[in-house]
Amino acid sequence: MPRIAIIGSGFSGLCLAIQLRKAGIDSFTIFEKANRLGGTWRDNTYPGAACDVPSFSYCFSFEQKRDWSRKWSPQEEIRDYMDHCARKYDLLHHIRFATEITDARFDGREGAWHLRTANGEEIAAEVLVSAVGQLNRPLIPDLPGLDRFPARAFTPPAGATTAISRESAWR
Repeated sequence: MPRIAIIGSGFSGLCLAIQLRKAGIDSFTIFEKANRLGGTWRDNTYPGAACDVPSFSYCFSFEQKRDWSRKWSPQEEIRDYMDHCARKYDLLHHIRFATEITDARFDGREGAWHLRTANGEEIAAEVLVSAVGQLNRPLIPDLPGLDRFPARAFTPPAGATTAISRESAWR
């Protein structure tokens, strides 16, 4: 079996891992830079964080959740659903938490990817899947006077469509 490296434990990384398990493939590792799975639903904990689509469409087709607490599920409930999926499909032992991949290079002669972690470890894999998502880096706007704004602030991730809550303001 080829060694498969999946970078990221958000919805995409978990879905791929579950499908690999269903196909009888266990030669994969999910590399997660944080200490917990969940991607954007782990990282974004600002006031009022919730999905922007109806909850029933925010779960895997093969693992439907029918008892969402609200039509627009809050962040914590979505993250709990992801934890449930990881436990149910026995993925946790495949996840290397606190392991950030900082470099990936393909060696055509070997037919393998060479990955490097933030602490210098080298890992080889024949298959590499980037499941890092696009919402994991904050975008702090370049606004005049931003550094002097006196209110409590948070910055939504780049590409986020969630509005700022009344309790918050731009940093």
